[in-house]
Amino acid sequence: MDVWIVTSIYRSADHLAGCLEQLEACMRSVEDRGLSAESIVIRNAPDRRERRILASLTGPAWWREHGRLTVVPRETLYASWKRGIRLAPRDPNAE
Repeated sequence: MDVWIVTSIYRSADHLAGCLEQLEACMRSVEDRGLSAESIVIRNAPDRRERRILASLTGPAWWREHGRLTVVPRETLYASWKRGIRLAPRDPNAE
């Protein structure tokens, strides 16, 4: 994997759909340049609206192939970023 995008969300329902559209567009742009991309979205204590919006992502084949959703209890932004980095697989051939 060339590019990982780690996103932490908390109480984001009002802006989540637009954010996810932009995330997909960004990842497609990366792939159009010949790089591979995957996204990790860390959901901090998601409420009902967030769960409903994110449940719709399980349908599109593109998201199933390029995205990963993780649910956690509420944690700090830095803890979520560190979690996302730990979830990203390591390339054993990378320097």
